[in-house]
Amino acid sequence: MPPLPQKHDAPKAHKGRLGMLFQNTAALSVGRLGSKLLVFLFVRFYTSVLTDAEYGTADLITNLANLLIPLACAGLSSGFFRFVAEAGNANDRKKVFNSGLALLILTGGAFICVAPLLFLWEYFSSYVILVILYVLVANVHYFCTEYIRGLGYYKLFALQGVLNTMLNILFNLLFLLPLSLGVTGYVLSIILADLLATVFVFRQARLWTEIDLGQADRKLIGDILRFCLPLIPATICWWLISVSDRYMVTYFCGEAVNGLYTAAYKIPNLLTICGNIFIEAWQFSAVVENRKRAEQETLQEAALRRRSVTSFFSRIFRGYAPLLFILGGAMIMCSQLFAKLLFDPSFYAAWTYIPVLLAATVFSALANFFGSVYLVEKKPNMSLLTTAIGALINILFNLLLIPAMGAMGAAIATLLAYAVLLLIRMINARRYIPFLCQPTRQWISAVLLVLLALSISPIIESFLLGAILFFLLVLNNAGPLLRSVEQWLKRRKNTVK
Repeated sequence: MPPLPQKHDAPKAHKGRLGMLFQNTAALSVGRLGSKLLVFLFVRFYTSVLTDAEYGTADLITNLANLLIPLACAGLSSGFFRFVAEAGNANDRKKVFNSGLALLILTGGAFICVAPLLFLWEYFSSYVILVILYVLVANVHYFCTEYIRGLGYYKLFALQGVLNTMLNILFNLLFLLPLSLGVTGYVLSIILADLLATVFVFRQARLWTEIDLGQADRKLIGDILRFCLPLIPATICWWLISVSDRYMVTYFCGEAVNGLYTAAYKIPNLLTICGNIFIEAWQFSAVVENRKRAEQETLQEAALRRRSVTSFFSRIFRGYAPLLFILGGAMIMCSQLFAKLLFDPSFYAAWTYIPVLLAATVFSALANFFGSVYLVEKKPNMSLLTTAIGALINILFNLLLIPAMGAMGAAIATLLAYAVLLLIRMINARRYIPFLCQPTRQWISAVLLVLLALSISPIIESFLLGAILFFLLVLNNAGPLLRSVEQWLKRRKNTVK
């Protein structure tokens, strides 16, 4: 068995922090992007072997399972990493592992007991066993991979991601072509890929050597629950913003329209995936940067650490936000091209929703960056409150706009919800870490992005106006982005010297 990668130490210099961030982002890109990119590249395959209704149903099943995942593990899938990353030594890590494992066993057992209630939901009654397996396997997979990620074992994390992707491809081809299992095959491919990837991680990381439930600590379990439980409603609220519109589109417009709307979502999801990969790596770097020294840290050292964390947030955001706006604008300009290349001709009409959904995705990614402040500062209640406001706005506008505008109303409701969420977090999160974010520049970019999306979509459908707005968007963001790249290159050059 190859030796395990060594855990990253907390960086001692500013240059090391950025190097660790880029290294972790690269490893996470391999580990996360592969399987997600598969879904993006396989859109044409899925839309050719599944009908509009089947594709919409498969998407609704996987999204229902993703909603149940945090409920079935008390939020461990969202918050466990935070405790692993803070563990200072092998004994602490073992306590964290076994406390989390005990919690996973208890919550998993409770989920199995109540899961048969899903049979009462007639729409999903034929797929309940699949949903249960999906949730249980996914939670074990999250538990193992979040543990090695929290330890900084990014090479192993990347390897399991590659394996997961290859297995997903294999099972997709097997179940959807010669076996023609349709929706069942689509979901079963994900389950089996997650299961075998988990076995790989368990073996390579020798996780059986960590198992000792006698090491589970009641106080630590209580701490984990206090941090993770508020993340459950926060996750549900996030799900309501990003997924509930598909159920409402199905209710108001039918499964075929939802199939088109689901296909349209696959393009913005590529931007979401890239943003989430960076945020996951960023969260590790931010947590390590903010790691407290307990009794050894003096008040002066604490003040210096806080200034360092604030500076770190400012520096990263100055490059991240302009890049998101430019990349999002470029993808909006290419909406119809994406549809022609990636969708089966019968799904081409889905392009009409892509521009508005892409603008919403940019706002979502920026809101996630501000939300990382709550993770670093252990403020899950604020994450819940801000996300709940966004979810409420999303549901309200879905009910108002979908009956009047169809699936386009759902896209606009999602855009409005993420815009409000971003505004609230931009104001609130900086009360905890007051990093520089140039709000005037960000809101100018936001307005330009929304106008660009409307001009490219059928609402206005003027490519010339869109090109002018895209030029202004690039003009507003190119300077900060280039300065960030230049500063990074200078620091990298100094590091080499």
